[in-house]
Amino acid sequence: MPLTDVDECAGDEHAERIRAAFAPTRTSSSESMRDRLAGLDHPVSRIHRTADLAGAPRVRIDLRFMGDNLVLEVTGTADGVTVEPFAVPEREDVRVAAVRRAPRPGTPTP
Repeated sequence: MPLTDVDECAGDEHAERIRAAFAPTRTSSSESMRDRLAGLDHPVSRIHRTADLAGAPRVRIDLRFMGDNLVLEVTGTADGVTVEPFAVPEREDVRVAAVRRAPRPGTPTP
């Protein structure tokens, strides 16, 4: 599912703010990642742990609300995090942690 123009713009803004908050430190666990994201005013109930990526912690932030389909995938790296916005249908039966997806073209890997 593609991001709308509004969700893409919002996703990029969220991603920049998150990357800046995590730079330049290594993120060692999904718990520390969750705590720091909560400190950025993301409700803990909207932060979902997913399987690590090549040993790097990874969470998804569910920002879907009133027609928005935006979710952020945040993956720890040696010098901060990568953040990838993507779209998920805004249905209650769709769990963001279970969605399988392909990365955006040009997105760096941890």
